[in-house]
Amino acid sequence: YFAVLEYDDALNAYRNAFVEMADADIEWVKLAESLDKREVFNHAIECYLAAVEIKPDNYELWLKLGSGYFKINKYDEALKALNRSLELNSENADTYYQLGVVYSKTEGFEAAMGYYEKALHLNPNDARLWTKVAIELNKKGNFDSAIDYLEKALELSQDEPLIFHNLGESYTGKREMEKAILMYEKALSLDDKDPEIWKGIGKAYKVSGNYNKFTEAFEKSIEINPLDKEVWLALGIEKSRKKEYVQSVACIQKAIDIKPDYFEAWYNLGRAHRRKKMNDKANTAYERALTFKPDDIIPQIVRAKVLEML
Repeated sequence: YFAVLEYDDALNAYRNAFVEMADADIEWVKLAESLDKREVFNHAIECYLAAVEIKPDNYELWLKLGSGYFKINKYDEALKALNRSLELNSENADTYYQLGVVYSKTEGFEAAMGYYEKALHLNPNDARLWTKVAIELNKKGNFDSAIDYLEKALELSQDEPLIFHNLGESYTGKREMEKAILMYEKALSLDDKDPEIWKGIGKAYKVSGNYNKFTEAFEKSIEINPLDKEVWLALGIEKSRKKEYVQSVACIQKAIDIKPDYFEAWYNLGRAHRRKKMNDKANTAYERALTFKPDDIIPQIVRAKVLEML
C-alpha cells in the first residue's frame, strides 16, 4: 500500500498487524517517522496518536505528537501535546525547544527565545541544542546571531556536520559565498551522505552563479533522497534554462509524482512545454496549476497567451 501511496489502506493493515504486538508503540513511531520523511504528516499524526494511546505516560511520545501537529499548523493541538509532555517530564530540554518553535509562530520570536534559553539552561553542553536554536535564528534571517550560537556549538563539538551545514546557511544568508561554500565543504567532509548538505551547497553554488556545480550538487542530493520534490523541481527548472526540455519535463514530473497538488511544479511544467512549443500540454499544465491556486494572476496571463496560439 505504501508503494502506491494508499496510506489509509496501509494504516488499516498496520492496525490489524499491531494488535497483538508487545512493542506496538515502537512500531507506530517507526511508521510515523517513515511517513514524516514522505511529508505525509496527517497520517504520521495518526500513528503518534496510536502510540500515545498505548503508552499515555511516555513524555517522548507526546513530544513527537506535538511536533507532528506543528508541521500541519495545528498550533493549539501542538501546545496541548507539548505541555502534556512537560507535565510528565519538566526537565526535558527538547520539549522546551519545541515549545519555542511553536511560540515563534504564534507569539513571535522574543517569546520563543525564553523557551530556547530554558532548553539551553537545562542542557548547556548540548551542541545539538545550540545548533537547533541557530537553525531557528537562520529561518528568521538573524544570521549574525545564528553564527554566534553555532560558534558556541563548535566549542562543544568540532565533528558535527550539522553545525558546519548551518554555518553554510548563515553565510549564504549574509551572501558571504566563499565562507558559505567552505562551511558546506567541511560538512561534506564529515558526512557526504546527507542530502540536505548537498542541497545547501548546491544553493550556494547557484547564488554564486556556478550553475554546473549547482546541478552536480542537486543531482547528488536527489540520488541520496529521491523523494525531495523541491530538488526535482529545481533540477527541472535548471534543465529548462539550458534548453534540455525532455530532461526538464522528466524532472518536474518526478516532483508532481511525489506531490500531485504541487502548484509550482505544474506551473513550471507548463513553462517547459511552452518552450518546446507544445501548447496543448502547456495549457493542460497551467490549467492544473490553477486548480490549486485559482487566483494566481501569472498562470492566468500565461495560459491566456497559450490559448491564443492553439
